Amino acid sequence: MLEKEHPLVIVDVGASGGVDKGWETLPANARILAFEPDEAECRRLTEAVSASGERRVEYIPKALGDLSGRRPFYLTASPYCASTFRPIENLASRFDGLSGMLIEEVIEVDLTTLDEWCDARDITTVDYIKLDTQGSELDIIRGGRDVLSSSLVIETEVEFNPLYLDQPLFGQIDAYLRAAGFTFWGFENMHFCSARGSDLGPIRLAHRGSGIAFPARRPGGQLMWAQAFFVRDELLTGNPHPKLTKQRERAILLARARGLDDLAQTLEHLLGWPISRDAPDKATSGAPQNMRELRAELTQVREELDAIRTSRSYRWTRPLRFLGSRFGRIRPSKPAPDGS
Repeated sequence: MLEKEHPLVIVDVGASGGVDKGWETLPANARILAFEPDEAECRRLTEAVSASGERRVEYIPKALGDLSGRRPFYLTASPYCASTFRPIENLASRFDGLSGMLIEEVIEVDLTTLDEWCDARDITTVDYIKLDTQGSELDIIRGGRDVLSSSLVIETEVEFNPLYLDQPLFGQIDAYLRAAGFTFWGFENMHFCSARGSDLGPIRLAHRGSGIAFPARRPGGQLMWAQAFFVRDELLTGNPHPKLTKQRERAILLARARGLDDLAQTLEHLLGWPISRDAPDKATSGAPQNMRELRAELTQVREELDAIRTSRSYRWTRPLRFLGSRFGRIRPSKPAPDGS
């Protein structure tokens, strides 16, 4: 389905901790270009892929933006919060779970644009762009206009409320990508933050594609950020042009690898294919990419459970829960719909 002379190219900007494990299912000639401004982390990741024999991934110690030049880079208590945008530090005192945003050091880094870097490497086509750069995502998109014209899917972290000074929010990114010819597809891993001292607990997540369905009622707290997916408009129109057929085939491979089975099935339907059911296991699709992320999620769950157990509302309902457990057993069972 994929010509050898046109390998899939994925650009992952903000690759601390490693690239998505789903890319391992792509053809052997696929290229994953992973940008990470932390040079020490880049060396560690490069050594890891070299030791594993993985040839598809290349880690690049570069920071990207909308213009070339030097810019301050804010190192934070959590390396996942570092950014070329200044963190709003007082959020750490207002919300549970945001202490990682506290600034520890300010350095300067050399920025280049995605277009300049790809032009220097004679890369003319990038199929999938993933951005997770703590506020600078729209800058990187603007610095990659030429690359964007060839892209099929854009995955980007978006904020709904500012975490960094002067950062663009979801509405601005959405408007820019729509004007560039992309359709918004959906969110993944929505993060809700609760005020310190509230009964709602720390950061709560609503997952998509990780085997955990969205809750019927949203988690408590203020929606702060998520991963957003955008798909090139023409792929979803049903136009049977041969060029679009090839692009849809490429996009199906990418969507399956990333765990976007709903997108893959939509594209298969537009191609007139039987809808494939050999998707990755829902329990592992979209799962945490490495042990560091898994430990962070487990810690977060423990903190949420502790917050629930110590909340006033939980203590006040204890007598009712006791009575329910004692007397609920003698209630007649609800008859089945068939009357049995």
